[in-house]
Amino acid sequence: MSLKKLLPDAVLVVVLLVVPLGFFAQQTLGGRTMLPVDNLYQFEPYASMAGEVGVDLPPHNALISDLILQNAAWKQFAVEQVQQGEIPLWQSNIAGGGPFLGAGQSSALYPFTLLFLLMPIPAAFGWFTVSQLWLAGVFMLLLARVLGLERGPALISALIYQIGGFTLVSVVFPMIIATMVWLPFLLAMLELTIRQAPALGGQPATLPWVALGAMGLGMAALAGHAEALYFTLLVMAFYAAWRLLAEVIARRADLRAAA
Repeated sequence: MSLKKLLPDAVLVVVLLVVPLGFFAQQTLGGRTMLPVDNLYQFEPYASMAGEVGVDLPPHNALISDLILQNAAWKQFAVEQVQQGEIPLWQSNIAGGGPFLGAGQSSALYPFTLLFLLMPIPAAFGWFTVSQLWLAGVFMLLLARVLGLERGPALISALIYQIGGFTLVSVVFPMIIATMVWLPFLLAMLELTIRQAPALGGQPATLPWVALGAMGLGMAALAGHAEALYFTLLVMAFYAAWRLLAEVIARRADLRAAA
């Protein structure tokens, strides 16, 4: 495919980066953080210091405390362990200790978690969110194009998935958005597998699409949210069943027409 034909889709990919960057400009380019730090002041020893540092209580939204009480602590622990040359297999800071890497929700093995090693943790949450929303948009754009939509409707589909209500309210749970972004990619790979779409050699193929789908499913698993992964697998199963049934019906219709 020529560069001229790829350029319009490349422009859409850039648009899908600009949109979430605009939503979270303060948390990426503006020097602010997504962490609800004021929520810490619900608890001691911070509660006694709230007046001194000018924090108003109750906090703005106590329901998003997980981001500061869990996720920030997980990322801090993982970063400290890696910086010390250790694999964060076990945490000994809570009660009698417990598995850390095996628990999964820290997303320690998810490739985009590398952002937390490359920049300060408060800033990394903003860039991590933008990166995942960008992937969500790009993968939905890919699915829409695979299904035959023109660029305009495909872009609308991508924007709806990227900045829809569920997506935006879930940004305070990094492992959820990091799992859900892979669903459109996985459905696209299922569709290409069922169609036996031509691969690099121009011949009908399944293995390349299966391999890419396996990689995408692995990424969704490493993101660390078991429930979102379970829902992803359910949607994949129903989509595959529906498409295979449609293929069987279409082939029988073709055989009857030929007879």
